[in-house]
Formats: sequence, C-alpha cells, structure tokens
Amino acid sequence: MPVPAGATSGNVVVTVGGVASNAVPFTVTSAATSIALVQHTSKDAGTTSSSSLAFNTNNTAGNFIAVVIRAGKSGQVFSVSDSCGNVYKRAVLLNMTVDADTVGIYYAENIAGGPNTITVSDTILGTLRFALLEYSGVATSNSLDVTAAAEGTSSAPATGTVTTNFSGDLLLGEVITANPATFNPGSGYTIEERVPAEPNTKLIVEDQRQSIAGSAAAGASLGASDNWGAVLAAFRHP
Repeated sequence: MPVPAGATSGNVVVTVGGVASNAVPFTVTSAATSIALVQHTSKDAGTTSSSSLAFNTNNTAGNFIAVVIRAGKSGQVFSVSDSCGNVYKRAVLLNMTVDADTVGIYYAENIAGGPNTITVSDTILGTLRFALLEYSGVATSNSLDVTAAAEGTSSAPATGTVTTNFSGDLLLGEVITANPATFNPGSGYTIEERVPAEPNTKLIVEDQRQSIAGSAAAGASLGASDNWGAVLAAFRHP
C-alpha cells in the first residue's frame, strides 16, 4: 500500500479512543523501477544484405536492447549480433504480402556494458533500415510478454489487440509503409525513431509504458492511404 514520503520500517501502533493496539511490524519497500529509454539511434543502410551501427554512448550492463528492422523483399531471414557478444532473440516477424517487405523486432536481455556496434544481416539483397534502442528496467530473462502483427492498405495501420499479462510492460511498436509517409503516433505512443528522416520516412519506432495489464495494440495514422505493416512486442519489467 502507498505510504507517505520518508516513511521507514518499524512497529505500527493504532490508537483509538486513547487506547493503543499491540505493535505490529511494518516494512517499507521501494517501488519497482519503471522501464526507461536510455538511448536510441537508426540507419538507412540502402541496398545491402548487411550493415552495422554503433550506439552513441556505452551500453550499461544489465540493460535491454531492441533492434527494429524493415527490409525490402518478403521472406527475409534476419541475423543480429554485436561487438559485446550479446545474444539476440526474435520477438516478432512479419512477412508482408501487400508489399514485398519483412518486418521484425529482435532483442537482447541482461546485456554487457561498454561500447557496442550492432550488425544486422538478411538473406535477400534489398533495402535495409533499422533502429537500435537501449532500455533500463526490463526483465533480465523471460522478458517477452506478448506480440501482435498485421498488414493492410489504408491510412490507419494497426496491429490488432492483444492482452498483456504484466502491469508496467514496455509496448514497442513498429509501423512501416511502402512509400514515404507522414506518420502520427498511435494513441499513447511516442515516436522515438523515423527511418529515413522526414519527409522520406518508411519506418517508425514508437513506445509507451502500460501501467496496468490489459488490452494493447500499436498503430499510427498516415497522411494518405498506403500499403503498411505493423508489429507490436510487449516486454515486462522484473
């Protein structure tokens, strides 16, 4: 239960009508640290099957990295590695049919600290765009909660709704278009990366923290109708 600022552990005595109760031990615990974005960067690598990008500052040991990828050609097989030896897992992957692209989110938990360069590779030569995001406060193991993915043609891309299992999840959304588009974030989201930069953006990364477990979706609004893909990955804190 919430307690006043400055409260400390000790015995609690309740006095009613001048009569004091027995002392009962009471322990004050610290609130769980919420998930926070530490740093992020991105790259429009052009037509290639592999590209590398360094974080701007050193990673902090124990943090979490998300790698958000858009690659030309459907059916891509991605591999993600880095100079610190962190192990990357696939959170969600979408092979699009309305447009020939592959969309994916990969992640590494409980990362090593220090300078770090990430390499993203795929199996079919095509355009490659990706973003790197470091977060603190994400669970150091078994962090992935739920995912969603969808594609379509409209000015309102959306993943569809899933139900998270943990309060305080990081909701990480990726929305891509076939053509350069004007993006506005989904409800409650903040756009953290646009790749390439406006007005040529074809990939956005957006996030928010979900205070209470429940329905979740990722989406955006576009300046005009286009072919799109949208994916969501929710990650829990400890």
